[in-house]
Amino acid sequence: MFKIRDVRQLRLLVSPVRQAILDVLEGTRDCPVAELARVLNRPADALYYHLRLMERAGLLVEKRGRGERACKAYGLRRRGTVLEYQPSSKSNASAVTRIVASMLRDASRSFRRAYAPGETLRGPQRTLWAGRRMGWLTAEQVGRLNAKISQISRLLEKGTKHSPKSRLFAFTHVFCPYERTVPESQRTNKI
Repeated sequence: MFKIRDVRQLRLLVSPVRQAILDVLEGTRDCPVAELARVLNRPADALYYHLRLMERAGLLVEKRGRGERACKAYGLRRRGTVLEYQPSSKSNASAVTRIVASMLRDASRSFRRAYAPGETLRGPQRTLWAGRRMGWLTAEQVGRLNAKISQISRLLEKGTKHSPKSRLFAFTHVFCPYERTVPESQRTNKI
C-alpha cells in the first residue's frame, strides 16, 4: 500500500483529471498515453501536462512502449495508493478535504452526464445510482461497513481491463459521523 502523505502530492490530486489518471493506472499496469486518453475520453495532448506534474511529484514513472513505434507510457510508482489522513496537520487536512470536495464535484458532473435514456436504472445490472442513508451504527456495524467498502474498492481495482465489453465506472462515497461530537475529556464548561 502506498500512502500519499506528501503535501505536494496531495495538492496535485485536487484535480479530478489527476485523480482519474491515478484511478485508471491503479487498475492497469503501464498504460500508453494514447490509451489513457481513449479511456478518459480526453485528448492525449491535454494529459501530458498532468502526467509530467505527477511524474515530477513521484506518483508516476514514465515507461517506454515496445515494438516498432515505441510510444510513451506511464505507470504508478507504487500500487495500492491511498490518501494518508493526518487531521492534526493543517496542510494535510486542507489538502485532503480539498481532494474530497473535488471528488464530490466530479461525481456530480459524471452523474449529470450519465443521467440519460439508455442507462439501466433497476435490477442487478443497474448502471446509475445515487443515494444517501443515515443510521445509528455500533462499532461492530462500522467494521462490517468498512469491510464492504474495502470489498467494493478491491472489485473496482481488479476489474476487467479496458475492452469493448467493459465500461469505466467511478464509485465515490463519503462515510463519516454526521455530527462530530467532542469527547467528554475535551469539553469545557461555560456558564
